[in-house]
Amino acid sequence: MHLRRYLLLQSVEARVRGQDGLQVALRTKQSEIAGTALSTDLPGYARLVAAGYQCTEDVIGARAEELTRIAGLNRREADAVIAAVGS
Repeated sequence: MHLRRYLLLQSVEARVRGQDGLQVALRTKQSEIAGTALSTDLPGYARLVAAGYQCTEDVIGARAEELTRIAGLNRREADAVIAAVGS
């Protein structure tokens, strides 16, 4: 698992637990790590970015259930994103 993805998932868990300071710190650390920007033509691109999926490395290894739960994508969009990034 890429470090960017790990930090993203940890920030989601921190948000769920109400640990806002930790969530911000984890998202900041994630953004400091270089990655390949997501293509702007991905289905649900704006929702992905808003949820913290900003780079390909953040998505690689994700399952459709995760993308629907965290980013609010529907199943068809989530499957298309996963296929596009090759995870």
